[in-house]
Amino acid sequence: MDVRTGAFDHAVLIPGRALAVILLMLVVGRCPAYGDTQKPSLVFVDGAAATLSPNSSGAFELDVPIRSAASVDAAGSLKLLDEKDNGCGKVPPQAIAKLPQGNMSVVHLSVADVSLPATCYLELRTDGGDTVLKQLKLVQRYVTSAVVTPLWYCFWLSIGTAILAGLAIGLLIAWIPPWFKLGSPAWEFAKSWTSTTTLVGGVLATALSLSALPDLTLYASKAGYSAAALLVSLVVVVAPFIYVALRRGSFEKDATSKVYSVGYHGYLWTFLLSCAVTLFGGLAQIVILSLLLHEVFRGYRFWSVSSGLDPWGWNFWSIATCVLGAIMCWYAGYSMYLTVGLQKEADNDAIAEKKDRHAKDRNLVDTEGPPETAKGPLLSWPVLWSHYVAVGQVAPIEA
Repeated sequence: MDVRTGAFDHAVLIPGRALAVILLMLVVGRCPAYGDTQKPSLVFVDGAAATLSPNSSGAFELDVPIRSAASVDAAGSLKLLDEKDNGCGKVPPQAIAKLPQGNMSVVHLSVADVSLPATCYLELRTDGGDTVLKQLKLVQRYVTSAVVTPLWYCFWLSIGTAILAGLAIGLLIAWIPPWFKLGSPAWEFAKSWTSTTTLVGGVLATALSLSALPDLTLYASKAGYSAAALLVSLVVVVAPFIYVALRRGSFEKDATSKVYSVGYHGYLWTFLLSCAVTLFGGLAQIVILSLLLHEVFRGYRFWSVSSGLDPWGWNFWSIATCVLGAIMCWYAGYSMYLTVGLQKEADNDAIAEKKDRHAKDRNLVDTEGPPETAKGPLLSWPVLWSHYVAVGQVAPIEA
């Protein structure tokens, strides 16, 4: 009896266990897996950090593509978060309508009145789901007043230096009219430390703007620094064309070969203007290089003796810039003075020679005119001058 009972219980137990396993498999098969959650989710199509530049009105325009990544419809909102109260948080949130699975939507944002440079974050919040962030870097305008203002100072300082050089010529040499004739410029860039400073500064400024500058600059964008350095370098090349474009030509007969040729001459006022523009190029390049170095080293203790970030405060390069600019102005003005004095000495020699001829032959007075009309050979002057040797020699002078 017991054996039969035991056999019966064992036969009933086996089908019961099989039935339980089958029911468990059905339940597990009907339940969703962990990765197939029905939770709604909105994501950025491109979640990488983005760097934006302002448009002509100073605003930042951005199109943000968003995708529904879940297997259910999802809705949410897009909000701009600021960092250090830079003004990004003033942009109102943008609502995102319900997106079906896998669909995309593009949200347009316009950011204005932000303290630049700035770092902001796009917060994408899904209703009933998660929140994701995307970093935005808002770079500085092309150039700011911190760059333009000192360049204006350089321009007027160059004009003032040329005017003072003209006054010194009138007071210390002789009164010379603005149409006093001078020779043509010579192209001797290699002999001028002014041109060397300008061109080397342009190369350094371009290299720094492309490599060492941080993404978020204070006073101009990377492209702004590169363009400013290039334009200032071109100023050195363009400056002599001001003199060349305004010079005059005349037919001259060679006393030896008796062959006519065209001789060109410029005037004192165009010479001083050309020199002023050249000086401006050198000063402006130093200013741009100073701002670039301040962008790179402003966080280092050795750079500034003050706690402020003013580029023209008490820091090493701003002091060096002022000293170097003052030396450049003085030397440029002195070189203008010597260049005109050299031509005046050549004219004086021609006048003295003419007087000697008239003293020997009185008949020459009627044919050659008075001695005061004599003009010495027009001496060429290098665009940016090299060392002055001696008065009366055809030697270039540097500025």
